[in-house]
Amino acid sequence: MDRPPAEPPPWLPLPRPLEHPPALREQPAAPSDVRERPVRALGLPESAVRAGWGGGAPGEGATGAGREEAGGARKAAGGAGTSEYRRTADGRPRAGWAEPVGPPPVPTWRRFVRTRRGAVGLGIVAAALLLWPFAGPLWIPWLAGFLALILLRLLRLETLLRGWDVHAAGLVVVAGMMISTTPWAWALAASIGVLIAGLSLLPAWRLAALGAVLCLLAGAGYVWSTIEAERAAVAAYAPVQERSRQDQGAPRANGVLPIMLNRIAQGSPDAICDNLLAEPVRAQFAEAAGQPDCDAAVHALAAQVTDAGRYADAEAPSSQAGDGLSVDACALDWGAKPAGPQLGHLTITAAAPSRYLVTGFRPCRP
Repeated sequence: MDRPPAEPPPWLPLPRPLEHPPALREQPAAPSDVRERPVRALGLPESAVRAGWGGGAPGEGATGAGREEAGGARKAAGGAGTSEYRRTADGRPRAGWAEPVGPPPVPTWRRFVRTRRGAVGLGIVAAALLLWPFAGPLWIPWLAGFLALILLRLLRLETLLRGWDVHAAGLVVVAGMMISTTPWAWALAASIGVLIAGLSLLPAWRLAALGAVLCLLAGAGYVWSTIEAERAAVAAYAPVQERSRQDQGAPRANGVLPIMLNRIAQGSPDAICDNLLAEPVRAQFAEAAGQPDCDAAVHALAAQVTDAGRYADAEAPSSQAGDGLSVDACALDWGAKPAGPQLGHLTITAAAPSRYLVTGFRPCRP
């Protein structure tokens, strides 16, 4: 059975209060409710307050059980109460107490994007992917960026660049794609990027609306620039085509048939369709061979050649027709067994001085 605490003898002097520095002695004592506020925030019982946590009189309820109960309540209170207990009434940290250090933040995609390197890297990747469709299926910029990264690593420049070597290689890729595209393609790629960023922020629609308007304007400019580029290419090719037309044909009228037979034996349609046959004759030549176009007709006739060396040496009867010739290529003769198919009746005329073409064609009768 526990005995009640004995009363102190009357001759025992009471404990003197602690001496404080003059600066602290001049400050007024905090009210009891302020002193007890951290303890109440911890959820401590009244016994803990009487044990000395709340500013009670010395020795009032200051038993071992009260202190143990106060300590258990402090442990059970956890982080929030402890943090408040370590601060003063106006929210400032108490002297001698350090704020608790939590675990390091978990790396996430959002944290990475908000860093300077992450934001720049994401912008470079987005620019390369958006410009890639306009640059065509070219792997040269990607290869150039990869080689640039290897070169930077071999020269050990990543330390000088402070870890920005990968970003530098990405800029090489973007620069290569920009060289092979037009400014309107750059604008359209940037507009698509703004639109995608705006769609990711929905229901906030202002950025998405701005991206849609920019896409419409940049798309119209890109289409217009593409059409103008095609027109310029056609205009630039016209003089070349005119010069090739002037050089079209054979230098002599009797040299047209041997050239045709030699190119058929080699299976070379360009020298025949684009150089020796006039444009109206090409359709007739293809129809006589039962093919959709002139090139297919040449390949079909080449498949019937049995002796390519002898096929070009054939002879055919011809007659003078104005300044040209009329050649019966339905009577090709090789002096022995046939070396390939018959062609048809050819009318050869001068298209330019010293340039002769096949301007008329009739198929052979069955």
